[in-house]
Amino acid sequence: MSQAQLERSEDRFVPERAQEAGGSVHAGPLQARTRRLPRPLRRVLRSRVVELATTPHGVEPYLRMVNPLWSIETTRALLVDKRRETRDVTTLVLDPGPDWGPHEAGQHVRIDVELDGRRRTRYFSVSSSAHRHDGLITLTIKANPDGFVSRFTHTHARTGLVIDISEPRGEFVLPTPRPERLLLVSGGSGITPCMSMLRTLLDEGHAGEVSFLHYAKTSQDRIFGAELDDIAARHDHVLVETIYSDEDPDGARFTGFLDREHLDTLVPDWTGMPAYVCGPPPMLDTAEELWGSAEAMDNFHIERFTLRVPSADADADGMVRLCGSDIEVENDGRPLLVQAEDAGLEPEYGCRMGICKTCTTRKIAGTTQNLSSGDVSQEDDEDIQICVSVALGDVELDL
Repeated sequence: MSQAQLERSEDRFVPERAQEAGGSVHAGPLQARTRRLPRPLRRVLRSRVVELATTPHGVEPYLRMVNPLWSIETTRALLVDKRRETRDVTTLVLDPGPDWGPHEAGQHVRIDVELDGRRRTRYFSVSSSAHRHDGLITLTIKANPDGFVSRFTHTHARTGLVIDISEPRGEFVLPTPRPERLLLVSGGSGITPCMSMLRTLLDEGHAGEVSFLHYAKTSQDRIFGAELDDIAARHDHVLVETIYSDEDPDGARFTGFLDREHLDTLVPDWTGMPAYVCGPPPMLDTAEELWGSAEAMDNFHIERFTLRVPSADADADGMVRLCGSDIEVENDGRPLLVQAEDAGLEPEYGCRMGICKTCTTRKIAGTTQNLSSGDVSQEDDEDIQICVSVALGDVELDL
């Protein structure tokens, strides 16, 4: 497909899908001017009288009819621009309104959309500077072939769309005060929080040394390539090095994947400075090994957006009983959400990594382990997040 065809494909808009995403197809000037819900009205809408008057639907659907940006439950952001970064990566420029944030460079947000009648939740890093003067933020999203939300934003989202957005969160942030030397390492779309950090430092006039190593498959997959080249050319204290795994450009010092030789050659004192690493799971695993073996974990900071999910384990024991559906399956050691889906159920879920809590389910009995925290619980009649919980023996769920 040519670039022109690709751009035309992106421009195909499906109004019904936009409406399902919790927004309006058109958000005019009046909506933009009145996006802040007046506080006196907010108090009234939260009153018991209004709650009773709007039962069973609640006040939210009626607010959307007046102004899609109004809500008493969540923050809504207006999509004001959209641009293509690479063939499968898109940047959304959002106006989250005056009540949102501010964010710190490196933090992420949750966005919620309704697709095919189900609410989908995903987390994306903010890629813009923390000091953007116009109050807008950017999310730079890679379309995942298996991802409902990323494919929707890449293909169907158009300016004027309104989406639900959370407050910024996350501990993957720049230290204060800013360090004299800093290392950023990213792979693929993991560049987004690192780019937010670099843009923020430049907006602050930071004069300390910044080394930015980015790993991409090919030059066509290099996100923010032109901007990074411009930054490197204009700022002597910023080193930008891109290493390709599937391409060997003329003059390239390295190809392949992250390893110690790259670090030792490009940033010889890498163990002695704060390092922020974000990328695909294999790269993050390698990074942990490198910094661990160098005894430099005090300077190591990592951001994961994919949970380490165990594969089926022949040594796992016990039975998983899905009591609400009268289904019983042999425990195979994988997360309980995956086992329930394989049994034919469709439990609600969002992030699939223990953050959003959409998949929270009542455990009636049994012992489970949380993959995120490592905590083991033998309590009966408790709520667990089944996307990150595995069974240790017999477990009964209210599913």
